[in-house]
Amino acid sequence: RVRDGSWLKLRKLLPMPWRAKAAAVDADGSPSRITDSGASRWAAAPESRDLPEAAFWRGAALAQLQRYAEAEQEFASLPADSRYALETVFSRASVLRALGQTDKALEQLRRLTASKDTEPAQRAALWSAEIMLAASRPAAEITALLPSQVAGRYAPQFRYLRARLALAGDDAASAAEEFAALSE
Repeated sequence: RVRDGSWLKLRKLLPMPWRAKAAAVDADGSPSRITDSGASRWAAAPESRDLPEAAFWRGAALAQLQRYAEAEQEFASLPADSRYALETVFSRASVLRALGQTDKALEQLRRLTASKDTEPAQRAALWSAEIMLAASRPAAEITALLPSQVAGRYAPQFRYLRARLALAGDDAASAAEEFAALSE
């Protein structure tokens, strides 16, 4: 079952006749719990093919169904000037990682890590590090991605990541220091 809002967003984009059909396939009457067959029908709705933002929500929904190859195609079709362009980079990287294409996933994020826009760059560095950790990349390679100083919204996530990397490198003292700083 799909348990996120992507199908709900897609359903809102569809014309009224398709919204009624979408509601009818809800097995238990709950709008947030959509059956796979119902979700597949919504994703295939021809009326949504001309809506650029529908591609993002189709991709998100297909990823939730673990239909990663189809999700990747949807994300790849999204125009670069879409209002979902930034989120598409992160979603597409996750889907590529799920497909076992770690290097392609990291390439998607690499453009953002070099960005002058601090928040997306920090978020992309964190996302890249998580993908690299999952792929068992060397801690030194991951550490090289991380900025030396981070303030603001993502500072706790970077500190947590540094602690995890210290543990991976058998540096328990540094890990304990980083974890302790998180609880201050």
